[in-house]
Amino acid sequence: MSTLLQFVSVDDPIIQSWTFLCFAAIAQSDGIHSLRTSQSESATALGTAVRNSTVWDPVWTHAMRRANAPVVCRAACHTALTLLRHYKLLLTSQRVLVEIETLAKDLDLQGPAYPYDSVCMFLAHCLHVANQDVRLYRMQLEEKVLSWLLDNWRIGAGQAVKDTNGKSRMPLHTIGDILGLLESICGTSKRSDLLCRMLLPDCITVELMEEERKTKVIRDFLLDARLPSFRTGAVSAVSDESHHNGVNCVSVIDSELVQPRGRERRISSSLLKAMESLSVEWDTLKETNAHPTAEKLRQSLDAVVIAFAFESLLVWNGVRSNRRVLQSAGRVLTLIAPFLSNSRWTPDERVLMFHALEPLIMNGEEGSTDDGWEAMLGPDLDSGIRSHTLKVLRQNLSKSHQSHAVRRIFQRVFWANTDVGSYCEHPAVQYIHKLSGTGCFLLHL
Repeated sequence: MSTLLQFVSVDDPIIQSWTFLCFAAIAQSDGIHSLRTSQSESATALGTAVRNSTVWDPVWTHAMRRANAPVVCRAACHTALTLLRHYKLLLTSQRVLVEIETLAKDLDLQGPAYPYDSVCMFLAHCLHVANQDVRLYRMQLEEKVLSWLLDNWRIGAGQAVKDTNGKSRMPLHTIGDILGLLESICGTSKRSDLLCRMLLPDCITVELMEEERKTKVIRDFLLDARLPSFRTGAVSAVSDESHHNGVNCVSVIDSELVQPRGRERRISSSLLKAMESLSVEWDTLKETNAHPTAEKLRQSLDAVVIAFAFESLLVWNGVRSNRRVLQSAGRVLTLIAPFLSNSRWTPDERVLMFHALEPLIMNGEEGSTDDGWEAMLGPDLDSGIRSHTLKVLRQNLSKSHQSHAVRRIFQRVFWANTDVGSYCEHPAVQYIHKLSGTGCFLLHL
């Protein structure tokens, strides 16, 4: 820690970024260990000496100060997010509120340079913490965060992310990062938690890390005789209660929807403007018979999915959606679809493009050869546990199973929308269904 504190103010942005990443790794380990020791009868002398606010408060303050610096804001927000998740154990509560207020006041004038993944998650968590304080809640920080996002989120014609050589590249955020921040801004009670997988590079380092993650439970048992702690929701089947909840959630479509508030209208208006811009851009590409890059096509697909998902999220929360946004996004999708049939795409490029549709199709239950080994199976009907006890265990689903159920419910709400269904019948979109397996998914729903 002492060595890192000496490097955190170095002018080199690469050194600063790596320093923040190291701080975040220590804070994550420190926070988890503090949680375990706080639940035990006593903590070690080392834990008492290291895990206190005098150590982490300066790091928190420095990370918040550098969250506005364009070259290191992503790493600084990553560190601040990690500390914020464990702030009750590592930080002074008053210091946390003061720094969040200071950041929010200047956010629309001098905020992070771009909605990176860590920036979106950090700001969403800041809003969650601010809503627990009466004074910050009255300040309506959501309005400032929304203004910053709409000003810095590059979407639409001429806004594609490019590297120093002018080549298109993928932005450093996912659909879930943007949608999660929009959910926090709007204060939705039901969250989508969409599945957004990252394409890892094909190299030896990735293969080794995947293998280590997969076999971690075996290694912990053989080397340390340690098994994962039992989770009360570690069951193999989804409970009947969650199924009934899913049916009730889908029935929201048939109920009377309320009019959107100012924030929802601002977001829908921005999405509509972006979709209209993309429509003009892809119309031009179609007329000139140009061949766009896979990254450019993927960015447009991501924008379409975000527009679809946000308007469906409003319906899921009992708010009337903007049909013009859905129709404009559908038109962009029909313009993009013919480009996918081009034979010049490599297999890797096709995978990159079709990954944009995963949030609307997959929920995480699909089998994967990369899944880690399971140490102990959860109780089931053949376990010999009394039926009333087993029923209680089944009602408390694990976090992963809850996420699977929530995603599937959201997907039902999305695909049940008549505006979405009309564009799914378009011949060009049917081609997407054929290649991505969406048709089989719709039959499953």
